[in-house]
Amino acid sequence: MRVVASALAALLLAACSTTQLVHDRVNANWRGDALERVAVVVIANQPRVRGALENALVEDLQAAGADTFAVHTMMMDVPETLKARKAALKALVEKQGADGVLVLSLVGVDTQRQYVGAQMAPVEVITGVGPAATPYWGYGGYYHRHYEYVYVPGYEEVTQDYRLDASLFAVGQETPVWQGETSTVDPASLDEGIAGVASRVSSALVRHKLVASD
Repeated sequence: MRVVASALAALLLAACSTTQLVHDRVNANWRGDALERVAVVVIANQPRVRGALENALVEDLQAAGADTFAVHTMMMDVPETLKARKAALKALVEKQGADGVLVLSLVGVDTQRQYVGAQMAPVEVITGVGPAATPYWGYGGYYHRHYEYVYVPGYEEVTQDYRLDASLFAVGQETPVWQGETSTVDPASLDEGIAGVASRVSSALVRHKLVASD
């Protein structure tokens, strides 16, 4: 039973979380220069998620030499109505002298279920004591090491794909300069998911030279 559990755990851990930029488009009509100072806004109901993602984006962009700031550090209370939020954000952007605004929001979570059939998994078995049981103790050690196959029952594998939309606006324009969408599948933790999204988005903006950087 113990051997079967170990084999099953190894199979489940084989699939690690990844974040990809599945949509990456620069507005073909954009003719402006790289934005000099960018406000980072994350639209989220959970303050922790909002603050953590804004901070991660700011850190990554600043590491590349861009001048950015997180809106949540300056707008503690978010107005209830959309009209009031837009007015408050506009006032803050103007006060901070920003010429660009990066907005991120959750598009949705896609849950998929897949049945993984039963299979035979190899498990290393070590017998004997002393030097012969020690890995790589001469050729004699291999005499006491061999593999056996154990039966791993079928199981249902559930994956969750978190999709986030990212849009970069130049102040005074309604059409985005750049739009992107990230896909994060089964993040091991909130911090891991946030780090992946921030890295993909900031790298795209720097690569396209949409933000002033070193």
